[in-house]
Amino acid sequence: EFTSDRDVLLRTLRDLPIGHTTVLWDAIDKSMTELKPLGGRRVILLLTDGLDTQSQKRSDEMLARAQAEELMLYAVQFRPRVVQPDIEMPLSQGLKAMLSNDVRRERFPTDTLRRLAVQTGGGHFLLTERDDVNSTFTRVASELHQQYVLGFSLQKFDGKPHAIDVLVDRPNLLVRARRSYLAPFKP
Repeated sequence: EFTSDRDVLLRTLRDLPIGHTTVLWDAIDKSMTELKPLGGRRVILLLTDGLDTQSQKRSDEMLARAQAEELMLYAVQFRPRVVQPDIEMPLSQGLKAMLSNDVRRERFPTDTLRRLAVQTGGGHFLLTERDDVNSTFTRVASELHQQYVLGFSLQKFDGKPHAIDVLVDRPNLLVRARRSYLAPFKP
């Protein structure tokens, strides 16, 4: 159920089942589907360790869909106490692929989540047990309330992705912006 109440969201986190198989990319896909009819600015705040063991979808599919649907993703990644290199394996390949030596593996979870967040104009936060989740939520909420909409005239209507680079003159400002857009096709 959708809510804009930060406290309800934090309480809900306490009741989440943890320690089962993960379908991270499938969950993002479902979230995009649920948000699509709402229109307007759509943001997914993802809370995860970054591992995916059983998704049918892949991270590159979710990135392409998020870009096409102009959806922003913020990833809050929880780092385990002990770094477990055997666990930080490629995403979206399932347990069998995680245990194999398949050369087609994706990037490590942190790289993949960061790429997904950055490319959609969101942010990536890597937290340890000593970090405060509340302050991270506050920072994300603050960023979402301090955004601008920039527009431009398209030069090409070729149905292809094109790069965007947003620069500012003021030092010490962090710019989060989509890195590309998908031009509509007009014959």
